[in-house]
Amino acid sequence: MVIRSLPILFFFLVALFGCHKDAIKEPRPVDVVLERIKGTWRTDAVLLNGVEKPAYNDFTVTFSGKDTDDLIYFTTTGRPDGCDFPESGSLKLGSNIETQLLGQPDGWPISYWAHDTHLELYFTSSTSNGWDPSTWHYLLKR
Repeated sequence: MVIRSLPILFFFLVALFGCHKDAIKEPRPVDVVLERIKGTWRTDAVLLNGVEKPAYNDFTVTFSGKDTDDLIYFTTTGRPDGCDFPESGSLKLGSNIETQLLGQPDGWPISYWAHDTHLELYFTSSTSNGWDPSTWHYLLKR
């Protein structure tokens, strides 16, 4: 009887002690967002206050991340004169990680919508006089 029970006991012990809760780790929120936006995106269109800006035809932005922090890093190429999008920098997740990023270090809000092949970024910037806001809409594709 004891010998017959050994396989059942063995199975029970493996099930009980063989699975570690730490082995199944939830991804960090920044990794979930980064998975959707990482890589290089090319300009489909850039709008300033609703008017298309053709000077952005060569603009690209590349997003990447690190396992050591909760930031999303970006670099750009093809920035035309007067471009309000920084040459490079980092972003944090906003209060709604599905739709908002925050530019660092000052926390300028960027609304975003990410799909497999398209990314839209919206943000408002102030001109040099500080009171004339401009709304930027970047339509990007892989």
